[in-house]
Amino acid sequence: MLPGEPGGGGGRHMMYTPTHVLTYYIVMGSIVLIPAIGFYILYCKSKQGNSSFSDDKSVGEHLSPRTCTSPLATAIVLLFGVCLLFFGTQDVYSNLLTTFVVLGPLHLGKSQGVYLTSLFWSCMCFGRVNGMY
Repeated sequence: MLPGEPGGGGGRHMMYTPTHVLTYYIVMGSIVLIPAIGFYILYCKSKQGNSSFSDDKSVGEHLSPRTCTSPLATAIVLLFGVCLLFFGTQDVYSNLLTTFVVLGPLHLGKSQGVYLTSLFWSCMCFGRVNGMY
């Protein structure tokens, strides 16, 4: 239910701030898409046998996806999915933290919201550095 509907929010009208998160994801998707297209073209060429690697069998054997074992490929796909989920959740949380602190039930100021976001990133940095040692 929406806040303006009966029973939806007690008749309160909530204000939402426009964000540019969608633009961020479009730009990042474009940046990732450009090399992906190049790799796809190279993959299609190697399937046809027109690749420069086709003459050197030792290099072709090491780069062939057929040499990967199934558990290794499954582990790589699962690791990629976990990393995507982890970094995506972290990015979304950090982007929405200030908005939630200011407009949510805490009703803190913008500067306090920025301080909490800085605290979040500081703790993330400390945790990563701590995890290395």
